[in-house]
Amino acid sequence: MKKILLAVVLLSFSITNALSQASSFMKKGKTDDSLKKYKEAIADYDQAIELDSNYANAYYYRGISKYHAKDNYGGIKDFTKYVSMEPNYANAYVYLGLLKERLFDSKAAIAAYDKAIELDAKSATTFYDRATSKMHLGSYTAAMLDCNKAIELDPKYESAYVNRGLTKTHSDDYQGAMQDYNKALELDPNDEIVYVDRALAEHHDGQNTDAIKDCTKAISLDPKDETAYVTRGISEYKLNMYKDAITDYNVAIGLTPNDRVAYYDRGIAKEQDGDKEGACADLKKAGDMGDGSAKEEYSKLCQ
Repeated sequence: MKKILLAVVLLSFSITNALSQASSFMKKGKTDDSLKKYKEAIADYDQAIELDSNYANAYYYRGISKYHAKDNYGGIKDFTKYVSMEPNYANAYVYLGLLKERLFDSKAAIAAYDKAIELDAKSATTFYDRATSKMHLGSYTAAMLDCNKAIELDPKYESAYVNRGLTKTHSDDYQGAMQDYNKALELDPNDEIVYVDRALAEHHDGQNTDAIKDCTKAISLDPKDETAYVTRGISEYKLNMYKDAITDYNVAIGLTPNDRVAYYDRGIAKEQDGDKEGACADLKKAGDMGDGSAKEEYSKLCQ
């Protein structure tokens, strides 16, 4: 009887010791993750799970470290394991959505965000994330509704105004888009991307002078923003400022040599500026890169 009691005591001590060690590895893993030592953090959580395979939080935090380390499939596996053990924690589904979206599986991402919102309908960021996935699927009206909800929950959520502006631009509501971009810039006056987004809406609305001003502001904030040069070039073209447009396309191509749109746009600008040879060279280049419109234009102008 004493031997049995001793065995039970030893077993209990062994289990307690293993759980204590697992907890220590968890603590170390969180520290390593906070220091952006993701490989080390993952190894720490591996140890915790080896000691206690039912340690739900170890899967959750290992999933976070894998998310940070861009191990998308590994992160999905860990969060899937976690929600099988703890199915009512909204943030785990949020991470699943983010990881699915990274893999361009927007439908699966939306399903994960749906579950997260079912569990916690007061997270502005989750509505924003779901809106982003819906936009990737071209569901702009549904995305706008999610942006509305995100803004309702957090009226100072700058990115939500930006996303809603994008949905309105895609829906040809350029005035509405500009209003949202105005609000976003009120919240963050140094977000150069929003100036470019607003410039596109202004361009589509025929306000090309304002579009040029916004692109110029964006370039002052980030001189390597290739999209700003292309967008400014488009507006300059519309105002018959062909040489200025060509100059901007030159810079854009210098920054992104494989941008076939910039070659096409520069070719069209050169054609209007009387440089047929240069136009044909750019159109051929864009066509060789897979631009169907460039091939068609090249055929009409150059052959």
